Amino acid sequence: MVEIGDLPLYNQDLDGNPPEQWLRFRDQVGAAHGVLFCSPEYNRGIPGVLKNAIDVGSRPYGQSVFDKKPAAIVTASPGSIGGFGANHQIRQACVFLNMPVMQQPEAYLGHVSDDSFDDKGCLKEGALKEIIVGLAFELLDHYLDAPAQGWPEKFIEFKKSRIAAGLEAYKAKAAKPAKVGPSLALKNYVGTFSDPWYGNIEIAQNKAGKLTFDFKSTPNMGGTLEHWQYDSFTTKFDDKTIEPAYVNFGLDADGKVERITMKPVSPLADFSYDYQDLLFTPVAK
Repeated sequence: MVEIGDLPLYNQDLDGNPPEQWLRFRDQVGAAHGVLFCSPEYNRGIPGVLKNAIDVGSRPYGQSVFDKKPAAIVTASPGSIGGFGANHQIRQACVFLNMPVMQQPEAYLGHVSDDSFDDKGCLKEGALKEIIVGLAFELLDHYLDAPAQGWPEKFIEFKKSRIAAGLEAYKAKAAKPAKVGPSLALKNYVGTFSDPWYGNIEIAQNKAGKLTFDFKSTPNMGGTLEHWQYDSFTTKFDDKTIEPAYVNFGLDADGKVERITMKPVSPLADFSYDYQDLLFTPVAK
């Protein structure tokens, strides 16, 4: 994504001494192989901030960073029309900018509201997100002059099949945990542990006697540990949007913790929660 909110209004008088934000924007777009325009619609038209960005990138005359770059356009609105007016105004600008625009599929996303996004500003899981991902692949095919694949439909179908398979896997492993463990008194799991890639986590014990954890390199990624079975615990994150995980304590021959590994509780967990790649070992005191 390229930031456009901080671009000063285009003024031809500044072409000889352009603001730093213009230069940054032109460099970023110039380095791209294609452009995916994503825009809301205001008053049946293109938002001023996007029109300004197009003007900034297209000037000075003869030095447009948009020239010949493949493009696709996605517009959205809370109503049913899905930003149709803004979509076609952007298309009109692309004609003059000499940008070959992907004609199909057209992307008018209706009924998009604040509820479509999480607290980090990212699209929530669901059909809308799958459509956007599919459109990005459509643009890549357009750029490569590859045959049409119908990526939005394929991503939606893939998500449905993945959820169905995940639910079956979840049912298969939904047996009750063994009522065994933990092997140690809870205080003996306490300590600071480090993964070479991630950094440190801290296992502590609160006043109520529960184990707590804190991922030191990630703000607000902490919570409590609930015993599952043997020397395995499950995370109860303070931030409920974070995927829960199993935390497995490995013991050495002396009964001391020598490693901590993790894996997602749910087989439907987003692959970006790469818990399984972490290997924490005790930090020497």
